[in-house]
Amino acid sequence: MSPRVGVVGYGAVAAVHVKGLHRSGANLRIVSGPREDKAEAFARAHDIPNFTTSLERVFDECDAVIVASPSHHHFGQAHAALEAGRHVLVELPACSSAVEARALITAAVDHNALVQCAHTSRYLAGFSRLRVLLENDALGAVLHVECFRAPVRHTPRSWTDDALLHHAAHHVDLALHWFGWFEPLACVTHPALECPQDVALLARLESGAPLHLGVTYNSRLPVSRVTVVGSKHTVETDGFSHLRSDESAFDWQGDEAASYESAIRNQDQDFLAFVEGSDTGTPWSDTLQLAECLDRFLELGSEL
Repeated sequence: MSPRVGVVGYGAVAAVHVKGLHRSGANLRIVSGPREDKAEAFARAHDIPNFTTSLERVFDECDAVIVASPSHHHFGQAHAALEAGRHVLVELPACSSAVEARALITAAVDHNALVQCAHTSRYLAGFSRLRVLLENDALGAVLHVECFRAPVRHTPRSWTDDALLHHAAHHVDLALHWFGWFEPLACVTHPALECPQDVALLARLESGAPLHLGVTYNSRLPVSRVTVVGSKHTVETDGFSHLRSDESAFDWQGDEAASYESAIRNQDQDFLAFVEGSDTGTPWSDTLQLAECLDRFLELGSEL
């Protein structure tokens, strides 16, 4: 019998998870959130049988939980679910430090549960295609990597996001996924280490090539750009809708919304397959490596 699934959170990202879960035939049972009226409206809009404001009821009715609530709740809700013996997929950021990342895997082991983090950017079509090019040495020696993201929100949030732990973390994770290792060199945040809204990171790949990553939550124009300069070819992609290169054979065009929904759906399917015994999804060792790398960037930022 397929695992019973509950979703914690009723925002935009939760809606994408739910759409994919329905399309894949998952046994979706319940949604939870702090306001009963919003939880009920979300459940009715997305054909979910039950809704609640109680995490305990979610744990009673489910075998696996997807934590898609505001970022600052992720660690606490994931930890509570693991302590209840429920398998957990938690949206990135899963935690705010390597200490918390270790606490989650410890809770999972102690309570015979499984935990994974949603490293969603790895599943996006543009970034997946770029990884294949890198693995096949199609670009030649990597000489320079630049990532910049400026997400523009069209509706206000009731909470403040952290640019370093959230969107910058996605780019840090991609770099670790693609290159295995790099040396963090500098971190500039504004406001300085207090839930930053603007972030600039500098690092050096093992080859000596520069890697720089930037995120701003203050732009009036949306930007999503990753550029890899190789000795043979250069590639630029937003991850979602296109990949462009001086080599036309590498070019790709897609639909942004469809790419994002597909990434979430495939990621969730991998997690549920993992729960049922398959070796799929992102291993927690990768999540811990990401947390340790972000800790180092935070240390560099505090030294300024």
